[in-house]
Amino acid sequence: MHHGFVPVAAATPALRVADCAYNVSQIIAMRRTAVEHQVSLLLLPSLCLTGATCGDLFYQYTLLDAAVGALLSVCADSAEDDLLTFVGLPLPLDGKIYHCMAAIHRGAILGIVPQRRPVDNRYFAPAPAAPTTLTLEGYAVPFGADLLFTCANVPSLTVGIAFTSCETQQLSERGATLILYPSAKPSIVGQYVKQRSFWMSQSAIHHTAALHAGAGLGESAMEGTFAGHGLVIENGRLLAEAPRFSTSLAVSEIDLERMENERRRDTNFISQSSDQSRCSFSLTKRTVTLTRHVPHLPFVPEYAPDWASHCEEAFLLAAHALAGRVRHVGCDCVVLGLSGGLDSTLAALTCANAMSLMERPTSDVLAVCMPGFATGARTSGNARIVAAQLGFTVREIDIRPSVVQHLEDINHKNRDDVAFENAQARERTQILLDLANAHKGIVVGTGDLSELALGFCTYGGDSLSHFGVNADIPKTFARAMVQYAAEVSDNEALNEALLDVVETPISPELLPGPTVQATEDILGPYELHDFYLYYTIRWGFPPDKILRLAVQAFGEKYDMDTLQNVLTKFYTRFFANHFKRICSPDIAHLGSVSLSPGRYRAPSEALARSWMQALQQSN
Repeated sequence: MHHGFVPVAAATPALRVADCAYNVSQIIAMRRTAVEHQVSLLLLPSLCLTGATCGDLFYQYTLLDAAVGALLSVCADSAEDDLLTFVGLPLPLDGKIYHCMAAIHRGAILGIVPQRRPVDNRYFAPAPAAPTTLTLEGYAVPFGADLLFTCANVPSLTVGIAFTSCETQQLSERGATLILYPSAKPSIVGQYVKQRSFWMSQSAIHHTAALHAGAGLGESAMEGTFAGHGLVIENGRLLAEAPRFSTSLAVSEIDLERMENERRRDTNFISQSSDQSRCSFSLTKRTVTLTRHVPHLPFVPEYAPDWASHCEEAFLLAAHALAGRVRHVGCDCVVLGLSGGLDSTLAALTCANAMSLMERPTSDVLAVCMPGFATGARTSGNARIVAAQLGFTVREIDIRPSVVQHLEDINHKNRDDVAFENAQARERTQILLDLANAHKGIVVGTGDLSELALGFCTYGGDSLSHFGVNADIPKTFARAMVQYAAEVSDNEALNEALLDVVETPISPELLPGPTVQATEDILGPYELHDFYLYYTIRWGFPPDKILRLAVQAFGEKYDMDTLQNVLTKFYTRFFANHFKRICSPDIAHLGSVSLSPGRYRAPSEALARSWMQALQQSN
């Protein structure tokens, strides 16, 4: 269970109503398939040993005895493997019948959980108020609705059973990190989609993983149609789904460290963990082969409607934030340095949206183009088109004479070093700030989250502004937002310019030469840096786990040396440049990952040594 990954599965076997022997054979076959997939925990549907549609046959001693015998048969089959299995059955006890789920592991019944408030109270009694112990084949078995199952050697794995969705909160507050939802209900048109969405939302709200297994093929049609379905959910995300009307397994690996991280961050999360009503088991620890999908762009939704809605919402939030600041300051204009690059183009679109929200003309945006020693025709051309099509007031100021004069003043003759580069950035910032003073405006910063993380900005230069609209937007999502703006605009000239901005290699355009100064040649690919930023800040994962996820996401694109080298560069720059982030201006807070001083707090003197050592040990 290295890195907190536990392989789990939910499945629906094909059954015959009231034929326990047949049902046992199908369940055992399904268990063995799960073992072949190296699954550690398997959930089967409610009443799967008998079938959920036995009706008044539940009153028959023959069926009830056969159900107990079937449970013992599955238990015996489990003696030679490490698969924790949850099966459903009707259980007679003290003159009543209970709708139960039994936990089986290594040839033993760990515990039996009766339904607290049975939906079908014609046959099944409510669970006893207090837990008890029953005897099966001479063995004492814990019995109670409050039972939890905790892994002794993976303590972050605690399993709870919820027969109804309202039990989720109580189970999570008692320490359950994985909640099982067995079902014996027939399918109704439209209900499955709603129920799946509900389970996913409950998983996100209560920071849990969840499995669902529903009754399926073989149930009596007299009671309805049983579609059979299996789901694996983690923190609100659907990891795996078995097709309906099938006997296949939904298999994936839940990440327990994600749940722990979320609960640590959520100070409102209530934990009443105790040792009462807990059944203990152990799992063989092993390195789990990952089958789960790991998105290579974690900040950018992969599903097209989600992608569009995320981009739209980000533009809306950023524009409202900027509009709020403009109203508060009472300024006559906003001043924007427009280079034709990705970040300044994104900021330009936000400025235009903010003006629209305030019902002000876009000519109240003063776009300043400031060509320098390495400004390219492609970017400067796109800047002019974007400014013109958005209706901005435009000024062009050549910074080269001022920079040359400044370098002569400080007796600096080198034309290819960092002082030469930063002098240009600081000259541009001075121009913007002074223009803002002259026109009673504020300067809109264009730096993004990825540049903040890596410190790839000039202290006292482009790191300064009156308000940063991009500072919570990583580079990969910035590209998606500009592309989205192009797709939804009906302005053909603007669309062409925006799409060309998206395709233009990212460059600071500070060093002249025969080739373009490509930022990713200096830093490494931004898609890797954003990936590392997400899993470092959002989830707090250690270097070896992040590398493991990177291999899963990028294994066909980058070799291990590249992944490790870029991660090393990420840690080095991230820790070394926090002093720049502390001096960042106010920003528009948009996402779950932020490095603004108000959201991210860390000492500037923190060292990367522990992370570097952990990274070296992962080799």
